[in-house]
Amino acid sequence: ALQDNMSLETILLTLSSFNSDRI
Repeated sequence: ALQDNMSLETILLTLSSFNSDRI
């Protein structure tokens, strides 16, 4: 469960970074 949460957070951070780069 913890590993899944970490993966989810990493994906969210990556998506945030991508959005920032696009803008």
